[in-house]
Amino acid sequence: MPCISTSGSLNVSGTVSIWGTNKTSLYLCMELRMVKSDNISTYSVSDPTCALIRDGNGSIGQSYGSVLYGDYVIHAWFTTPTYWDGGDSARAHVYSS
Repeated sequence: MPCISTSGSLNVSGTVSIWGTNKTSLYLCMELRMVKSDNISTYSVSDPTCALIRDGNGSIGQSYGSVLYGDYVIHAWFTTPTYWDGGDSARAHVYSS
């Protein structure tokens, strides 16, 4: 569900898509997280981006501009009518240019 992209430079963007057949409207959310030095846990480095997705099909995206070098993931979830944690994207490594 979540996807992250970078050219390796300090600019990062992400997208989250959802699709289904139940036609339920929901709030789809995402945030950028940096991988901590333990190489396991993450912490948020952005405010959440959320949007109402009607009929259970749609996507959201966000460009985060310039970030510090390191490893990042996009974390996704949705709320209403229930909460579901969509997990993390694959990691993207950002290095100084």
